[in-house]
Amino acid sequence: MNNSSKLNHFYKVTVDETTCYRVKHKPSGMTATFDFDPALRDKINSYMRTNNLSIVQWKRDGQPVMGFHSRKYTQGYIPLRRFLYALYHDLSLDEIENLRIICTGNRFLPDGSEDCRSCNIAAASDICPVTRARRFTISPDGQHLELELTPDGERIGFSEHFSNVPGLLDFLAKPGNFSFGIVGKSDRVQAVYRDSSGKKQAVYLNCLSYLYYHNLVAEDNFRAHLFDLDDQLHSVLVDGEEVSMHVDHFDSNIHNHAEWNLSWVKGHDNLSKRELFSRIKPPYYCYGVTLPGGGYRMRLGFVGKLCQWDVVDCDNFTAAISCLRSFLALDKKPVFVLPDDGSPSEVYKRDTDAPWMALDFESAAKKAEELLNWEGRIIHWEDGAKLGVSVRGMISYIPA
Repeated sequence: MNNSSKLNHFYKVTVDETTCYRVKHKPSGMTATFDFDPALRDKINSYMRTNNLSIVQWKRDGQPVMGFHSRKYTQGYIPLRRFLYALYHDLSLDEIENLRIICTGNRFLPDGSEDCRSCNIAAASDICPVTRARRFTISPDGQHLELELTPDGERIGFSEHFSNVPGLLDFLAKPGNFSFGIVGKSDRVQAVYRDSSGKKQAVYLNCLSYLYYHNLVAEDNFRAHLFDLDDQLHSVLVDGEEVSMHVDHFDSNIHNHAEWNLSWVKGHDNLSKRELFSRIKPPYYCYGVTLPGGGYRMRLGFVGKLCQWDVVDCDNFTAAISCLRSFLALDKKPVFVLPDDGSPSEVYKRDTDAPWMALDFESAAKKAEELLNWEGRIIHWEDGAKLGVSVRGMISYIPA
């Protein structure tokens, strides 16, 4: 007897004033939300009955995933998001086997349910290219490229930034290589191209830039290899478990694809870093770069009656996260911080919803050049180290 009804529960909910279906995995409590269409629900139920399957939950690198067990796929399951994409477009799973199914907005709704509505999932190759106003410029100092894009029917566009390394401008700008598309509500930009078989594919600009900076793609091989290389950037197997990977924008500016701003990290580490950066509010600040030989360099401090700052080198992403956590965990404010401000955590708690914005690119580029060429005092962050406020009221480094 099929046990899907014992594990899964379907019911109606209202999201953005629209009725939707929701399925709940009873053992874990996790839910996923999809379009209100009885035919979709019936097809899901039919698939479960035919294959004696239930919608279940996995942990992929510490994050929940809903889907069906399947030996056909190397990861051992079919994500529910992929299954629903096929249903929305009346396609078989085999027909979308080589498509990357992405979220065009946030993966989860505010109540924690996975957002699998048709308005929030797409195949990378579905992205429509921008056809109007596309212009490349080189910064006055010759260090960076800027790609200005204006979507059809819009007056305001996007500026994407890159390091001006040899050959990159010709690679991106050569007619016939790439067109560019904006991904749904996320404002992220993809490069759209034809692979060696003539099939349309798409790759996020941070991933394309990262591969180019590391000499993994070039003009003479990208059509044959870019799709597979991009796929490899998104997950690795560790002890038999699939681990989600991201090409991270260290300053959290999704339009800054400069070489000093990109690194390949575990997905959950990237999310942790982004959350920590979002908690740093004025008068406190932190910015940083990835170092050419590996590791990260950050400058953190505050501006008050007087200012204090330190430059910290971290050997890896875990160390950088540890440093940020310690900075935010300071239990009292430094003496020169204004009385109304408080410690970093107190400043954040006063207005947790206050937006955090990355530096504009021009400012970030100047700060990055300063850090990359820094010759002053540098603190080398060690495992187990922490930050504290000394008896003199200054932020101090406490070795392990």
